[in-house]
Amino acid sequence: MRISTRLRISSTATTVGLLIMSAILAWTFDEFKRAENDKAVANTILVNFFERTSFRDQYFLHREDRTRIQWDESKRESDRLLEKARLQFHNTEELQTLEQLRGHIDETAPLFHRIVDNHRTLQTISGNKRRVYEELDRRLSSQLLLKAESVRDSATTLYEACSRRVDHEYQRLLIVTSVFALSVATLAILASLSLGNMIRRRLIPLHDGARIIAGGDLSHRIAFDTNDEFADLAQSINRMTDGLHAFTQRLEAEINEHERTEEKLEELNLDFVSFLENTSDFIYFKDKDSHFRFCSQTLANITGHTSWRDMVGKHDLEVFPKDTAQIYYEEELPIFREGIPLLNKVDPYYDAAGNPGWVSTNKWPLFDAEGNVIGLFGISRDITESKQAIDALRESESRFRTLANSAPVLIWMSGLDKLCNWFNKVWLEFTGHSMEQELDNGWTKGVHPEDLQRCLDTYVTAFDARQEFVMEYRLRRHDGEYRWLTDHGTPRFDEQGTFLGYIGSCVDVTESHIEHVQTQFTAQHDPLTHLPNRLLLEDRLQQLLSSAKRDKERAALLFVDLDRFKPINDSHGHDIGDRLLQEVAKRLQACVRESDTVARIGGDEFVILLPMVESPEDAKQVAEKIRAALNQPFNVATLTLHISSSTGVALYPEHGVSNEQLLKNADTAMYWAKESGRNEVMFYQPIMDKQ
Repeated sequence: MRISTRLRISSTATTVGLLIMSAILAWTFDEFKRAENDKAVANTILVNFFERTSFRDQYFLHREDRTRIQWDESKRESDRLLEKARLQFHNTEELQTLEQLRGHIDETAPLFHRIVDNHRTLQTISGNKRRVYEELDRRLSSQLLLKAESVRDSATTLYEACSRRVDHEYQRLLIVTSVFALSVATLAILASLSLGNMIRRRLIPLHDGARIIAGGDLSHRIAFDTNDEFADLAQSINRMTDGLHAFTQRLEAEINEHERTEEKLEELNLDFVSFLENTSDFIYFKDKDSHFRFCSQTLANITGHTSWRDMVGKHDLEVFPKDTAQIYYEEELPIFREGIPLLNKVDPYYDAAGNPGWVSTNKWPLFDAEGNVIGLFGISRDITESKQAIDALRESESRFRTLANSAPVLIWMSGLDKLCNWFNKVWLEFTGHSMEQELDNGWTKGVHPEDLQRCLDTYVTAFDARQEFVMEYRLRRHDGEYRWLTDHGTPRFDEQGTFLGYIGSCVDVTESHIEHVQTQFTAQHDPLTHLPNRLLLEDRLQQLLSSAKRDKERAALLFVDLDRFKPINDSHGHDIGDRLLQEVAKRLQACVRESDTVARIGGDEFVILLPMVESPEDAKQVAEKIRAALNQPFNVATLTLHISSSTGVALYPEHGVSNEQLLKNADTAMYWAKESGRNEVMFYQPIMDKQ
């Protein structure tokens, strides 16, 4: 069989194998992209939940139709996203979580609309009936908050499931890519070995015949039992030998020299072509007019060319988009004009399929014998994986080692001794310290004293268990201000799974932390008096009862209702009424201890919690003190106002052991105080419920 036929067969078999591997690689990549798309949809659903939560909170604060409409629109967008996810997802775990999420979201809509309808009813009623609807409004709001937590948990679970699937598909893609590369390398090696062995076997008879002829035996003829290119060469040598009797020595020397030169050139050419076709770097030579003289196959692939030879002679404008070619022209001008190399430049790029990537580029000028620039030599190395590792620090710790000081977060590393051995530039700029000052436990000097022990305990516990951790603490910035940081620490392992220490990234979350504290305060406090509202009151009452039960102590609950407040509010306006309520709140707080709780639960009603009450007389003294304080005139604006109060007192455990019992019984006692002529303090008695 002729060598050319063997090569065609080998090439065909190799091509078929590569096509099969390429199909597997393409399928794996498609699965990875599908997983990423699922993750993007899950993230959008989670963002939609927080948006709808924002509209809900705005409605609770302002009760405006605008925020209600925005909530409804967000709900419809949520339904659309859930339907999109149902059609798109094909993973069983994700679909199950999606159905749970849909159920939780569907349960929130009726609650929200009941709150809206109840608020509209509240605007049209007054008196005791209004109090019932206010209580209903608070209960519906609490139910909606609980349902919202279920929606948040389900949305977060869905997002985490999609993230795990992305990681799984990414690992499979890495494996398939590695197998593909290994297969290509193996085929190349096997092909080279097979061709080399075949050529070596064919050359032996030629070599022996040439040696005999070179020894002077011109009657010798080289025999071959095959019909290939080497047999043709043997016949040619035999015919040539017939006419070379007179020029044997000179011709033999020329042939030997020619063969050696040809072999070296062929070897050099093959090595160079092999290098261009197999290197993973983007390598190229350009003349001074920006025409390619040759380049690597990798560069040809990303520009949509089948072979690197197709790019020879082409200008940048024929290879790259116009704006990209213009960028290359401007950055190469100093190279062509002044001979200044371009070093370590990082650029984004898109391959022929539109996939993004990153390269690190170096370009050097080429000079002729006179020192004139005649072109340039460039190498661009694909650093996409390392660049992505910086952007995906928490997802891929093994790739995070390429993170440089340009990362926009505070980064630290520690060794097996738990001591920190490296901080990035952003950390050092943030603290204003040197690397030497921060090493080991030096960084702890900047942690807020109130957070330090909790911070160290969290780190050591996670370190001993080789687990990830997330914590928040305050770190002193270079200007002396303490800033809230979210610190995410991850254990580091080498390729063999050996534990190396920890690596962590910190993000400044001061603004969001303050906003969270403010939001939490707003949700638990009355906006007018800044006293605890009913929600916080019930939480503190539950804590008080648990503590009293544990320590076997008595506690008291005072239910205070202002007398003659409504006439003042109606005659002088709501502004005067609001300011009067604020002054009332101040007097109430002045009458109790710091450990006591004063809450406004609506309108002109206040509740005071008194822990550690020795006797009923102690509670009565506080109630009388409050009554006397509220009997004093109030100076509001230019007015002198007079009110009084009716107070009902319920004791734990005599009058109830639960939140509901104590509030109800204290309210009943307050009602009797008001019916008895107002400006009274009355303790709850069971007979009050029968009359």
